[in-house]
Amino acid sequence: DRELKLPSNPSSWLGWGYVVMCVSFAIVQGAASATIALGVAYAGNLGSASAGLTFACHTLSALLLSGGVSKRVGAKASLCLGSCLMTLYVMSYITLHVGPTGTDRIFILCGSILGGTGTGLIWTAQGVYMTRLVREHAHRTGLRTKKVSGWAAGLFAAIALGGEVTIKALCTPIDMGTPRYLFVILAALAGVATIMLAFIRREPVLQRTASSLVGNTSTAAATGCGAIGPAMTLLRKDKRILSLLPFNICFGLSLAFLNYYVIGQLGKKAFGMSSVGVIAALKPAGASFLALPYSFVTQRVGKRAMIFFAAINYLTVASICLVLTEEQLIHYRGLIVMLCVLAGSGRAVFEGANKGLLTDIFRDNVEGAFANVIFQSGGGATIGFFLYPHLERISMASLLVGVATAGALGILTAPSSGALPPQRRFSRPSSLRTPIQAHTNDNFVWVNHLDEDSEEEESLPRLRATSIGVFQ
Repeated sequence: DRELKLPSNPSSWLGWGYVVMCVSFAIVQGAASATIALGVAYAGNLGSASAGLTFACHTLSALLLSGGVSKRVGAKASLCLGSCLMTLYVMSYITLHVGPTGTDRIFILCGSILGGTGTGLIWTAQGVYMTRLVREHAHRTGLRTKKVSGWAAGLFAAIALGGEVTIKALCTPIDMGTPRYLFVILAALAGVATIMLAFIRREPVLQRTASSLVGNTSTAAATGCGAIGPAMTLLRKDKRILSLLPFNICFGLSLAFLNYYVIGQLGKKAFGMSSVGVIAALKPAGASFLALPYSFVTQRVGKRAMIFFAAINYLTVASICLVLTEEQLIHYRGLIVMLCVLAGSGRAVFEGANKGLLTDIFRDNVEGAFANVIFQSGGGATIGFFLYPHLERISMASLLVGVATAGALGILTAPSSGALPPQRRFSRPSSLRTPIQAHTNDNFVWVNHLDEDSEEEESLPRLRATSIGVFQ
């Protein structure tokens, strides 16, 4: 029911601009992620509080701010703004153990507020930017949108996670006697990436056409396309998002569990403080290595099956930590490596198949859908970072076991495509009997469209599900 306003240059679709966006995003996200891991390891309770505050602001930004900003100023501008705020967050750690007592705490906590707001903006904007280019590419090539979205999400996951693992791995050999120099280097990298984002092409703009005039009001109401709080509106009005809620919370809790317990405690005791960067890099390394292979597997088994598999990975991580004692985990150091790789496998699916499924289901409100995922996963991470320091190993692992199980069961009820809810379907004229047929009278032209998931869609990729009436 919408078409893309395509740029006149046919060589500009889903090309180097998308790759540059992925690389820039990888650098910024890698610098921020490394700062969180190093902050928890070096700053102790201050680092844990900073991480919790970052994810709390990250959640609120996704809930109230990111979707509206992406709608008003565009995905590219949101990417640049979010990257600037995340760079300021990394810079705040340069003040660690510098100046009078308590000064570093003020700077770091204020930087955490800015960084959390920036992450909410940049993650939502990335999803919107990818979705717009995917639809443009499908329009130009005649490929199915679901296939293009799976490939684009896999490419993004491979590049973004590859950049994160590279930055985290480089933090280990750079030992200059104080972590402050590490944060200087990370801030410089994030600044360069922000400048790179300023030179990518703008995303294609969705332009309403005559066909979108029919039933458009109900569509906007059902999907929550308002400028303020599209994530909450979508969560309240479209119950399809609830099927993904447990898995997204599971991802956030596992992120906090890996950073606080597996890396911050087990990894530091088993491998030493100097190896924290390498241990932190294992998770994105596994995710980066598996991202593209998983995108090909997804084409075979479907996105829901891959998300179910990711939930099982997180369930396995929590079960191992629940069954074995901390002494056993520290003694058998290979188990710590395996836990990080399993979590990386789950993250590869979260960045790939999970976002591809969002593109398929909520293609009419991608801002609200991606903001909702950031809100849900960020909320899980916020709970974890604030709660885990007060829990024992068994309690932490038990919580993750329960949420991972709920995530695996919840994804079984998720729709596989963006079929319209019953209240939004149009009634088809009884005169239409063939797969593609037009009926004309004095006022309307009725067209019977194919479902995007049908086999015939390969030859007719731009037709949408339902029969609609269009004014002549």
